[in-house]
Amino acid sequence: MRRASYLSLVRRTLSTAMMAAAVLFMASCGDDPTTPEPTPSPTPSVKVDEVVKWMDGRLQKEYMWMDEYNEKHSNFDLSLAWDKFLDKTLLSLTTNKADGGEDDYGRYIYTYVTREQKTKADYTRATFPTTAGYGIELHPVVYIGIAKSLDGYTKDDGAFFIDHVYPGSAAEEAGLQRGDWILQVDGKKISQHNYSELIAAVRSKTGSAKLTAYYYDEQSEKGKIDDYSLTTSDFEQNPVAFCDVLTLDEKFGAGDKKVGYLSYLSFDGDFDDALVDAMTDLSQKGVTDMILDLRINGGGHVTSSVLLASMLLDESYVGPGKIYARLKHNPNNKVNEDEEYTLQNRYTPNGASASVDLPNIGINKLWVICSEYSASASEMVIVGLRGLGIDVELVGKRTEGKNCGMEVTYKTVDDYKYEFAPITFMNENGEGFSDYADGITPDFDFSIYEDDTSIDESLSDECYYYPMPRAEWGDAKRDFALCEVVKQICGSSLFESSAEAFAPKRVITRSGGAEAKYKTIEFEREGLLSRGMIVELEE
Repeated sequence: MRRASYLSLVRRTLSTAMMAAAVLFMASCGDDPTTPEPTPSPTPSVKVDEVVKWMDGRLQKEYMWMDEYNEKHSNFDLSLAWDKFLDKTLLSLTTNKADGGEDDYGRYIYTYVTREQKTKADYTRATFPTTAGYGIELHPVVYIGIAKSLDGYTKDDGAFFIDHVYPGSAAEEAGLQRGDWILQVDGKKISQHNYSELIAAVRSKTGSAKLTAYYYDEQSEKGKIDDYSLTTSDFEQNPVAFCDVLTLDEKFGAGDKKVGYLSYLSFDGDFDDALVDAMTDLSQKGVTDMILDLRINGGGHVTSSVLLASMLLDESYVGPGKIYARLKHNPNNKVNEDEEYTLQNRYTPNGASASVDLPNIGINKLWVICSEYSASASEMVIVGLRGLGIDVELVGKRTEGKNCGMEVTYKTVDDYKYEFAPITFMNENGEGFSDYADGITPDFDFSIYEDDTSIDESLSDECYYYPMPRAEWGDAKRDFALCEVVKQICGSSLFESSAEAFAPKRVITRSGGAEAKYKTIEFEREGLLSRGMIVELEE
């Protein structure tokens, strides 16, 4: 193997298999004679898929914008297939703009439905679930032309960038690491014409694949290209990518500071035990400053967000009236009640019958690394802590702006298990703030430096490409964003002095200045449940 990974903690990202932990029981409040009755089911002459009927029933009674939905219900085509119904129906509404957004391809919605074979193996609450695959999380942007400087590649060739490699996976065993560039999949170079096909091959849960990747070789201090043969296997998708006190050299001027750093990939209730273990370790090491890296965290369980916030603060923030989050529903929703969440000082581990004390870092200021891929439950942490009076300093780029969430239910039909998550509530903090649908602007915004000719060109290029993965988690010397946050904690900045503390493994430029931008293609991260904050229901 060309090198050994030094990351010792188990990690993971989101997957649809994660929806099994903190279940919130909701009871019907009964009928309200002042509320219009939902539109009757379609006439028998219209053949309605059982899954469509199930989704339609929930949307009429629970959708955040149920008023317009019910008003226009007679116009909907309920004969559509289960996987076509939501887009066709919800995109026709006009009051539900917060359910989704717009990109280069048009408007999209967060409300979703998925299905999987119901024969998929279950797991016990006392163990972590596993998933099959190669164990690679891809950065959701393809840059076409970025590989043209490498031998054998042209301006039509692109690359997939590895955001994360899961411990115990086929990819880790092969030697792939965060920041490597995948140039070919099964002998095919990546282009704007085949990228979707090749993404699917990397995400395959069965079979084998041959990947060609460009990486930085530590011994020769040069970039190299190698082939890697992978066969799918089971691995744990733990969202704790890295958690430890950072090792900082004298160039940072940290002095006696102990800077704790947690890179957290998703708010996954199935792995809350791993999060508690990681934060317990930081607490025992007595950190003086805390960095939370949410740059690729698209959200997840509300309860995991509450758990993390509880461990960041001390017990003085726990108690009645100290609201962390409020989930507000449509006033005509008689199925789901509004909820208030306060922080907690105890936690019941998976499989345990008794609760235990939670660790407390006890911060009064939190540094958060964020980007446009930071969403929903990640944003809940930011606004929730600010609502409690905590100074939360954001460094990176504007967050996604997902201030809405969904209650998830499941239905088994024939050989499949369906998961349906309609947007049913909006989130606000203890001060009543919920106005972040356009995202949360960082206190230190990399975007304004992308085309700034007054700073070092390498820094401008790093700002342009951010959050492209450039180094292993926790590498404060080679990870541009982490380096900047540590510099700020220590009282300086890469942008006001020499960049000697920052030493990237490989220089990456735009080859011709700000106007010579590569063709970028953005795709959806596998299993990314960043469509909203997740609360699970029982039907």
